[in-house]
Amino acid sequence: MNFYICNGAVVVPVSGKSSEDDGPLSIIQDAFPKHKVLGASGRIIASGGGGVHCITQQVPAI
Repeated sequence: MNFYICNGAVVVPVSGKSSEDDGPLSIIQDAFPKHKVLGASGRIIASGGGGVHCITQQVPAI
């Protein structure tokens, strides 16, 4: 899934189609009942070559 768990929320990539997103978002909400599940467009993030979890990683100082 390549989602990101942070304080109080889970950020999940979504397609923007309820028929594809509602089921997985419901499963994730059930798995993280104390968190708010937030959908982020997977297409926009993927166009940069990664996923929600990927873009949260550290960038080393050069």
